[in-house]
Amino acid sequence: MTIRVLQAITRMIVGGAQLHALYLCQRLDKSRFDTQLLTGPELGPEGDLLSAARATVPTQVIGALGREVHPLRDVEAYFAIERFLKKERFHIVHTNTSKAGILVRRAARACGVPIVVHTVHGWQWTEARTGTMNRFIIASERWAAGLSDRLIVVTEKDREKGLKAGVGRPEQYVLIESSIALDRFTPDPEKRKQFRRAFGIPEDAPVAGTVGRFAYQKAPEVMLAAAKRILAENSAAHFLYVGDGPLRDDVLGRMGDFARHPRLHLSGILEDVVPSLAAMDVFLLSSRYEGLPRVVVEAMAMELPVVSTPADGVLEIVIPEATGLLVPHEDEEALAKKAIMLLADPEQARRLGTRGRALVIQRFDLDGMVRRTASLYEGLLQEKRLA
Repeated sequence: MTIRVLQAITRMIVGGAQLHALYLCQRLDKSRFDTQLLTGPELGPEGDLLSAARATVPTQVIGALGREVHPLRDVEAYFAIERFLKKERFHIVHTNTSKAGILVRRAARACGVPIVVHTVHGWQWTEARTGTMNRFIIASERWAAGLSDRLIVVTEKDREKGLKAGVGRPEQYVLIESSIALDRFTPDPEKRKQFRRAFGIPEDAPVAGTVGRFAYQKAPEVMLAAAKRILAENSAAHFLYVGDGPLRDDVLGRMGDFARHPRLHLSGILEDVVPSLAAMDVFLLSSRYEGLPRVVVEAMAMELPVVSTPADGVLEIVIPEATGLLVPHEDEEALAKKAIMLLADPEQARRLGTRGRALVIQRFDLDGMVRRTASLYEGLLQEKRLA
């Protein structure tokens, strides 16, 4: 029989969790799985994947479903989700991210959905939040884990962190790393030339850069402070910042004249990040916390050496002196220093980039991720005697 699957996520901005859910909707075997997407309408300056979803996947938008906690709207969203699930009668509900994870898992159990799975794209309790909020998030995740047949984590660190906080049982956890379409992320000299030409970057100039939202999680003020140091130290270097977000105006406003530096290139959101990555020589990440940062995997696939903070999922892919370099959180000086060193040492940069791409090819093939997810579904169907 055809298995009806719902992928649910709070919002379809341009982000790793959103691409993960969309890829599963698009790539699960259609002769076996009939897949739909449920999401909220909230987008914003981070970009739009909702249009791409609607063009390729049956998509249900719940108007009241938003990212922030809002008691009245959340109750409205819950009942809308419940009505939808009662109407559609899915065999499997697979949730992604915290808000959709809580509301949709509760509604799925209330509606008698046989199999409920949740993917953790990084836990949401962090040092950046208050103790009260962290306690509320952990309590909510503990409760929701009791509604779940399986908890998928994209890094081993998230498994350890979840169990340490008392979320779920060890046997509930499954590791399925969030992966990329490797055929798209391949070094391309022609794209490198075209992108540099379009942005007025000389072909032989050393270029450091990043791709990320202007949001607290990504520490954009730290990234731009590092960029300022890089451009001051290396008069030939350029810095490329790809992305947008709610903090953009505030952060750039605090950078003063540097925001208009002729060798600083602020591209905004790009529909395709491959040419921008092709144009870089070193990739930087300044995040305060992460699950598994997809953009780092993409950068490594493009043979870029990575300089990053030790955010949770980063530690499993950026191996010091092997695939990249690590620097302390909030340390723009260390971030800049390592980037300057790699820009001045193309041989070391090339060595790190080559090893990084080899690691990505071994572990992060998108087809493998889809196969592992389908295998998990099939195992649960057997377990529930639904196959």
